[in-house]
Amino acid sequence: MKWIGQHIVDLIARFRSDVYLESLATTTDSNVLVVDASGKVGKNTSGLLVLGTSDTTALAGDTTTITSGQTSAISANTLKETNVVQTTITGNAATATILASARAINGVDFNGSAPITITAAGSTLSDTVTVAKGGTGQTSLAANSLLTGDGTNGIVAESNFTYDGTNLTLASDGIAAPDLTIASTANHPTAGNLFFNKFRADDTPPDGMQIGVIHWNSEDDANNGQAYAQIIGSAEETGSGIEGGKLQLRIATHDGEIKDAIVIEDGDAEDEIDITIGQGASSLTTISGNLTTVGNIKLGNASDTTLARTAAGKVTIEGARIKTQELYVKILPSNFIADDGGRPLAIDDSSSDRWLESHGTHTMFASVEIPLGFKATHVHIYGTVASAMTVYKADIDDRSIVGLGTGNIGTNLAITNTTADATNYILIQLVQTSGEQVNGGIMTIAAV
Repeated sequence: MKWIGQHIVDLIARFRSDVYLESLATTTDSNVLVVDASGKVGKNTSGLLVLGTSDTTALAGDTTTITSGQTSAISANTLKETNVVQTTITGNAATATILASARAINGVDFNGSAPITITAAGSTLSDTVTVAKGGTGQTSLAANSLLTGDGTNGIVAESNFTYDGTNLTLASDGIAAPDLTIASTANHPTAGNLFFNKFRADDTPPDGMQIGVIHWNSEDDANNGQAYAQIIGSAEETGSGIEGGKLQLRIATHDGEIKDAIVIEDGDAEDEIDITIGQGASSLTTISGNLTTVGNIKLGNASDTTLARTAAGKVTIEGARIKTQELYVKILPSNFIADDGGRPLAIDDSSSDRWLESHGTHTMFASVEIPLGFKATHVHIYGTVASAMTVYKADIDDRSIVGLGTGNIGTNLAITNTTADATNYILIQLVQTSGEQVNGGIMTIAAV
């Protein structure tokens, strides 16, 4: 009997195995008893709310339901209504309170007006977030505006610095503004870069394709928009292995039309670059200082006169002579003498005109000195009849002569160039008809 009584005491004091309850009644008491679906009494060690056999609790808006036997933490990310559930857990007991009118956070769409207060973190989430908390400090930002900050105040949406997804615009109404600066402080000889990249999606770039254009646009005094200058960079030749570029500096040309002023482009051979300066035959190119060339200078088209530099440093002239300033020696009537026919030359004064003439068909001669440092290149005698003319080189210490060329009175005769020395001079012989008039002439000379 003592043994039986002891066991009765034990059963009263402690249950040593599983305990099952039948016909368990519900209650509004805040204390919670943990019972599974079979009526077995258990212990909740998770600190979360556990519901009984047939209990279902729908959170606000029926968007989240915790069913029988489920342990669930309240997750804000699963709520999509106007209320938030605040869960307070004390030991193994959990109570839920509906907080109305909360703001959106973590992707939860709440429509209330009050901020969410997170007591554990001690912070408040409201309409704006401070710069110190990683926000902008602004309630709204202007469309397409770029954001700037000073490190202390709220981030500012710049109305004059905008980007619409395609175009970046920097505008200002300030004096000498705006400025765009590319600054480099690196201890290195290289600097910053401005790139124009053009890569077609079809990978088929044509010859002459523009890569980048810089525009200078303004207005005229009638308030019409006007392009005044451009710089265009192009791919003149896109063939693989023979690629060549082109750079055009263009300006408005007196009627608002944009024309090339300087064109730098790929030549027709490797490492050759061609440059065109000016627009139109009347364009004027002025060089302040010296002009140095390692090749030739062509005047006009390629088939016209070319100035070529020889190895000795002298310039040769191809084709027609170049007239920069005429240098010549005048041949006066007094320079002429008669031949040995016995009759002198005379000035005809029978009318109001004056001219030199010989008797009959007798020959007349003119002697002309070549200035030292020069050479004689042409002889031109002015008269009324195109009689024969022969030019010789003669010397004051010798009677022999050397022919330099033959022509006619009234034409400019190119003679064999004769450079002045200590004794030589030019001797001109005229064989005219009776009564032919001679007025004088010139001998063209050039520096040597």
